[in-house]
Amino acid sequence: MGEAFIVHAGNPKNLHSYEDVAANPQAKLGLVSGTMEGRYAQAVGIGNGQIAMFPDVPSALSGMRAGRVDAFAGTALTVQDMLTKAKDNGLERAEPFSGPVIDGQVAIGYGAFAFRKEDEALRQRINKELAAFVETPEHLDAVASFGFNRDQLPGPVKAEALCHHPDDSL
Repeated sequence: MGEAFIVHAGNPKNLHSYEDVAANPQAKLGLVSGTMEGRYAQAVGIGNGQIAMFPDVPSALSGMRAGRVDAFAGTALTVQDMLTKAKDNGLERAEPFSGPVIDGQVAIGYGAFAFRKEDEALRQRINKELAAFVETPEHLDAVASFGFNRDQLPGPVKAEALCHHPDDSL
């Protein structure tokens, strides 16, 4: 899942990426505590003085409205959902937008399920059912109300390519 920004109408500070925030010491970015967006901000060099942390998404939206931040970073899905629910003409999605570039690659997040090692049979069964369901018309219809479409699906990317640890016992 890609990233996005909510900005004030007209995007007065011209913020279209995490790198734009890092390059403008006057820009302030709102983040929800504990999210990947904090790691992205740190990785591209956004200083702590340029970040305002919020406990949750509604608080971040209130911070935007109050002018405490110039942009709010979230997943594209979160940003779209916030804007749809807010119905606020003073806020908009930053368009165009470029996701954070970390180690030479645009950072993309993936959703996942986690299983205990002893639940191998359950994991295999769920993977089998998901493989048969994901990207079907029924699946796309079911997730459309949440703002997902075919563009947000991982395509051929598999967990094995994303999840690895030098200690195989983990």
